[in-house]
Amino acid sequence: MQPYLPFRRAARALSPLVLSLAAAVATAETVHYPASLADMPTARIPYPAGAAGTVLQSTHSISRPRAEMWRMEEKLSETYNLPIDPTPDNPLDLGNAGGSRIVGWALTEPGGAQHWFADVYLQGGALPDPETRFEVLVVVDKNGDNRITGDEVLCHARNTGITAHCRVDLRAFPARNLNILTRLHSHTQSTFPLVMTARTARFASSGGVVRAMATLPADTRVVLPDAITAHTPFSATFHHYSRLGQYPETRFGGVLITDQSQSSATAQVVPMNFSIEEVAPVGRPFAMAAGRLLPQLLTAQTAVTLQPGESHPQLYVDNSDQDYLVVQASTLEGVDVHVWRDLLPQSAVDSTRIQAPTGDHLVTVLRKGMSSSDGGPNSTSICSVHCEISRGVGAGRYFITPVNTSDRPVMVRLGVSLRRTLGADPGTGLGVPSGNYYNPLRSGDGVFIDTVDGTPNGVFYTFDEAGLPTWYSLSGTSPLRFVWQGTIYDQANGTRAVGRFSMVKDALKDELVFSWSIGDTSGSNRLVLAARSGCAGVNGVPAQVSGHWYAPDSPGWGMNVQGLGDTTVLGAYFYDAARKPRWAIGTSNDAGSTKTFALHQVTGACPTCAYVAPTVTPVGQWGVDFASATDARSRPSITFVAPLSGQFAQQQAVVRATSPVACQ
Repeated sequence: MQPYLPFRRAARALSPLVLSLAAAVATAETVHYPASLADMPTARIPYPAGAAGTVLQSTHSISRPRAEMWRMEEKLSETYNLPIDPTPDNPLDLGNAGGSRIVGWALTEPGGAQHWFADVYLQGGALPDPETRFEVLVVVDKNGDNRITGDEVLCHARNTGITAHCRVDLRAFPARNLNILTRLHSHTQSTFPLVMTARTARFASSGGVVRAMATLPADTRVVLPDAITAHTPFSATFHHYSRLGQYPETRFGGVLITDQSQSSATAQVVPMNFSIEEVAPVGRPFAMAAGRLLPQLLTAQTAVTLQPGESHPQLYVDNSDQDYLVVQASTLEGVDVHVWRDLLPQSAVDSTRIQAPTGDHLVTVLRKGMSSSDGGPNSTSICSVHCEISRGVGAGRYFITPVNTSDRPVMVRLGVSLRRTLGADPGTGLGVPSGNYYNPLRSGDGVFIDTVDGTPNGVFYTFDEAGLPTWYSLSGTSPLRFVWQGTIYDQANGTRAVGRFSMVKDALKDELVFSWSIGDTSGSNRLVLAARSGCAGVNGVPAQVSGHWYAPDSPGWGMNVQGLGDTTVLGAYFYDAARKPRWAIGTSNDAGSTKTFALHQVTGACPTCAYVAPTVTPVGQWGVDFASATDARSRPSITFVAPLSGQFAQQQAVVRATSPVACQ
C-alpha cells in the first residue's frame, strides 16, 4: 500500500538539476541535425495532471494504432577542466597541445540496441565571463577511418551564455561510431571547468518488431484515434498524472507509433519537444494560480492553445481582498486578452456554469504593444491609482480570456499577479477555522480542513461518476492572504496527482470558493462552514482530538476526528475489496476515552454530475480508544454493502498528524 500523505506540502518542487538545465536551455546556442529537427512538434504535458492534444502525422495508414512514449537516457556525464585551445581557429586539431577533449561510442551496441537520437549539453562549471567561449561538436565517423574530418561534423554549437547544445538524429548511421568533441576557445584564465552531459534514445528491432529501450512511466501516456491515415494530420492526446513530489525531467523524447503487433514495417518514430507546464484546455473551466510576486518573477504560467477565431472564456482567477492585479501574456501576436470582472459565486446546485460575463463587466483588453512597469512587455496592471488601467480592483472573479484574432493556431502563456498595496502587508494564509465545509445546495460531500504549522491541508470526500464514495487529498501553498491553491491527489494507484484546486476565502465570512479540476472534469462552487472543529469530551475533560489521524506503522488510510463538545464526528478514509479509495462517516456521543462511531456508507452525485440527494446505509462500527489528544487506538469493524464489497477491520495505533485545535 502506498503511503497516505495528504498533509505533505506538494508545491511544484524542481530539483536543482532541472532548474540548472532549464536556465541553461534558455541561454544555449542550440543546433539541430538535420535542421528539420528544429521543427518537430511540441507535446504539452499538463502538470500536475491533465490531458492536452497535439497534432501529429504518420507515414503509414494504421488501423488500431499503438503508441508508446519514449525518452532519453543519460549516456554519460563528465566534469573536467580544459585549458585554452592553442589553435582556436581549427576545431578539428586534436594534437597534444590541449584545449580539447573527445569521447565516443559505437551507435550499435553488442546486444543490438541502436542509439537513434542524441542530446548533448556542454555547460560551464562556473559562471563564464564575457570572454569565455567554448563549443561542442558531434561527429560521426562516416567512412570508418577513425579520423575526424569537416564533412563528418553533424553539429557544431557554441555557447551564447553558459551552455552549448547539440540535438541530432543518428538513424542514418547505425553501423558507425559517434564522437563528441569539446573545446575551450577563450577565457580570461588559463583553464575553465566544463560539464558535458549526453543523453541518447535507444531502440531495438528484432524479429520484425521494434521497441523503445526507455519509455515514460505509465502515468504519462498518449492516446491515438482508432485509425490514422498516411500523411493526414490527426490529434494525439497526452495524459499525465504526476507522483507525489515528482516532476518529469524530460524535455526531448517522442512517440513510437506502430500497429498492434509492433511491426517494424509500420513503425514510425516521431521526435518531439515535451513542454511540461500548466495547461488549460479550451472548453473546460480552469482556475489560474495567482502569485504575489512581480510578474517578471512568476514561474507559474498557464498555457492555452487556440484555433483561429477561438477564445477561452472559462479561464479565471478569484480575488478576495487584493487591490492590485497584473495580467501578463507570453505573446500578443494574433492574440487579444480580455479581462472581465464578475462577483464571487454563491452556492449553487450546478458546479459547471462558469463563463466570462459580457457588457459593462469588461475591465480592459490587453493588445499588442501594451506593457506595464511591473509586468514588462505584453502586460497590463490594474489598480485604483498609478496603474496602466486606473480602475479599482476588489473582491470578485476575474476572467482572463485570450482570443485568437489571427488565421493560424496560437499558443499563449498567461500569468496573473495579485497583491495588496494599501495598508500593511496582510501576509498569507487561508484564514478560515479548521472544520468541515460543504455546499448546502449539494449536501453529501465536502472538505475537512486542518492545518500543519499554519499550512492548510485537507481531504475532499465526494463521489465518483457512478455515485460511489471516493476521496482525495488536498495539498498546496498559500501565496496570498485568503488563498490556498495546489494539487489534488488520489490513492487509487499509489499517491498520484489527478488535478489541481484553488480555494479563496470570502473576506467577510468563513466561506470558501472552491475550484477544482480532476481528470477531464472541472467545477467551482461556494462552500460554507458546516461545523467548526473544537474539543471532544474525554472522561469529562475537553480534549484537543480534532484533526487528521493516521497509523505510522500502516500508512495508506486515515481518519478525520472532529470534536463538537458532547458529539464527536469521524470521517474514515480507506479501501474496498478492489483497492479503490472509499469513505464512511458517523458520530459518537460517548463521553469517555473510548468512543464508538456508527458509520454509514454514502452514495450521491459526483461534483460535476446532476445533483441527487445522498443515500445513507449503515456499514458497521468504528471504535477509537484515546490515550491522549495525540495518541489513540483505532478498532474498525466495517463491511461495505452492494454495489461495494470488502471489509476493513485493521486495528492499529494511530496518531494525530495535524496541529491542535483550540477548544471553543
